[in-house]
Amino acid sequence: MDTVRTLFARLADDRDRLPALLDGKAYLVNVTPAVLSQLVSVQDTALLFPCLQTDNEEQISTVVFILKLLLPIFDVGSKFEVLSQCLIDALGHSNNDVRSLCLQEFKECSVTEVGNAALCEAKNVIGGIVQLVGDKDMSIALSAADFLTEFGSYSLEAAKVMLRGELLNNFVNVMKKDDNVRYRVYDIIIKVQAASPEHLTICDSSNLIDKLIAELMGDDALIRVVCIATLSEMALNSHSLDYLKSKGVVDRLISLITNASSDPLSELYMPEVVKFFGKMCFKDGPQSVINLFPRFVDTIFGLINDSDAVRKKIGIETLGFVGQTVEGKHVLAKEGVKVTKALNEIGSLIQAEGTDLRLISINAMCQLLHVDVASQTEDLVNLSLQWFQCISSEPVDTILSLCRQPFTSVKCAGFHLVKTLSAFTWGLEALVEFPTFVEFILDRSADTNKESKDARYEAVESLAESQYCIHIFGNQNYVKFKTYVREGPVYQKVVNPEVAMDTT
Repeated sequence: MDTVRTLFARLADDRDRLPALLDGKAYLVNVTPAVLSQLVSVQDTALLFPCLQTDNEEQISTVVFILKLLLPIFDVGSKFEVLSQCLIDALGHSNNDVRSLCLQEFKECSVTEVGNAALCEAKNVIGGIVQLVGDKDMSIALSAADFLTEFGSYSLEAAKVMLRGELLNNFVNVMKKDDNVRYRVYDIIIKVQAASPEHLTICDSSNLIDKLIAELMGDDALIRVVCIATLSEMALNSHSLDYLKSKGVVDRLISLITNASSDPLSELYMPEVVKFFGKMCFKDGPQSVINLFPRFVDTIFGLINDSDAVRKKIGIETLGFVGQTVEGKHVLAKEGVKVTKALNEIGSLIQAEGTDLRLISINAMCQLLHVDVASQTEDLVNLSLQWFQCISSEPVDTILSLCRQPFTSVKCAGFHLVKTLSAFTWGLEALVEFPTFVEFILDRSADTNKESKDARYEAVESLAESQYCIHIFGNQNYVKFKTYVREGPVYQKVVNPEVAMDTT
């Protein structure tokens, strides 16, 4: 305790400040959070903020390091009560690490009942962060936008505070900086309205969504692309989609499709139109979309076969959106050879190392193959098997090679595919026929991070929970799966050290 008190006392002396901070960093980094909470108070932590008022970069980085150790140990209420002004002042710091730290703290406060309510009373904080949405540093601008999204989505009161009166004017003014900032603000509003129909009402009253829709209705093809991409997020929620229909947005998109052949710039925005209707399938069903846009599915296939990576990405993602529902699978099944060719292309991309499209293709294949056990019919089961065989000539080998990848995102996606297969008897049979599958899937030593451990665990858990597991894998392997699940995703076998005895 004396050591900590001495360290904080030394901060008062300008000449000893940096050495004290460096000593504090070396000492505190080795103390557990539980012990830290007994040694350091939130009032002590407030003493660190004046140390940021310097041009010495080493001192600033040391303060930030110590704050990252200490701030998580305090509850939101005490942090906001004691440190709110310190954090507000530090938001104007020239160092991005300092500003980023403050934004992260405010974000954590915003998603708690106490913190969100306190921030609703602190309009100066929200106003300052709105200004940061237009910051020239992209990481700060995006962090500010992320905070405002979380804050406004958390409660209706927060949305009202943010989008009415003076703060709404702040948004309107910051949007004038440039096109990128304007669409960053639109993106915040679109995400906040998704929280509930009541949030949509508040966002609608700000007139910002109307401004976005007005831009869509204009003649600028490049602006149209961004507008459709932004509004497409609203197609995923029933209340938001109904709103867009009432505002004429869906009719506008149908008009764009109808006139595409006579518009030389239609290639710019048509991929985003397809993406919008793909998301709309999730709520209205693909047949409803096809009734509005008869060439919808053919357009998706065209995008998947396009040489442009961006267009191909949109096609693959949209196919996954359509095919994740039972109705969507039936619609795609009617396409016969066309869907087979598209799936073969996706299978090729799954096998292509080092491409940005690989993970997107894996995730789309998971959506296309997945069928809840309760929804499985003979037709759907056979369809999933046919689509599975489009991955490659040796699809299980391809999937397990993904699970061996050093890239965590690809590895986890591979385990997700294994989990998807475990819902089908044909999937279990394909896995059990693969040599060394059981040893591979139970090998904990191959995972070095939490994400991979969790993904492997979920795959094993799905195997163990299948009603056909014991019949296909046998009782011995079934017991191994169950034991793995019981031990949890993180388990280390305790090995008793052997003590060497000198018998000479």
